[in-house]
Amino acid sequence: MDDPKQILGNGPNNTKFLTSTLEVFDINILPERYRRNKIRLVAVLPWLLFLVFLTAIYPSLLIAQEAQSNFKRSQFQVAVLQTSLETYQSAANEMTALQDEIDIATERRDQIVASYQGIDLQGSNWSPALFRIEKNVPDGISWTSVVQQDQEIYLEGIVDTYQGILDLQDILSGLGEFSIVKIDSVDQVLIDQAETVVASTEDGQPLTTLSPSYTFSLVAMLNAESQQ
Repeated sequence: MDDPKQILGNGPNNTKFLTSTLEVFDINILPERYRRNKIRLVAVLPWLLFLVFLTAIYPSLLIAQEAQSNFKRSQFQVAVLQTSLETYQSAANEMTALQDEIDIATERRDQIVASYQGIDLQGSNWSPALFRIEKNVPDGISWTSVVQQDQEIYLEGIVDTYQGILDLQDILSGLGEFSIVKIDSVDQVLIDQAETVVASTEDGQPLTTLSPSYTFSLVAMLNAESQQ
C-alpha cells in the first residue's frame, strides 16, 4: 500500500528554493567638500619621514648648540686675554718710556754734578738751566751751594767784588731762562790780619795787600718754558 505521505507530498522537502541577495551600495549624497576624506599612506608618508628626520637630527642640534655656546665662551675668553695683553703692552711701553726718562735725568744729573764739582749741590729734579748758569758765570765767582726746589734755584757763592754780584744778576736775567732774578743777601768777608798777603816793593819795603771778598745768595725763578 502506498505511503500516504508520499502520495500527499508530506515527506521530506528536498526542494531548493531560490534566494536572492541584496547588494549594499555605499551611496554618499553629501557634497564633496563635506565628505570625510580617506587618509592614504602616500599623504601620511612625508610627515612620517619628517618626524623620523627630526628624531635623527635632534641630537645633532643639541651638539651644535653646545658647540656654539663653547665657541662664544672661548671668544669671550680670547677678548679678555687680548684686552689683558693690550693693557700689559701699554704698561710695558709706559715702563720703557719711564726708564728712558730716568736714564736721561740720571745722565743730566751726572753732567750737572760734574759741572758743579766740589760744591753742595742739592735737589733731584734739576733744570738744564743750571748748565747755562755755569757756562755764563763771571770770573771771580766761586759757588758754595746750589739748590733747586721746584721752579726756584738758590745760588750761594763767594765773589771778589760787589760789582761781580751785580754782573751775575744781569747775566742771569738776560739768559731768558728766569722770570725773576733777585739778590737775597750780601755779606762782606772780614779779613784776618794773619791772612794778609805780604809783598815787597822795588825799594824793599813790605807791602800789605788785603783781599776783600763777599758772600752772597741769589734766587732765580724759572719761567714756564725752562721747567720742561
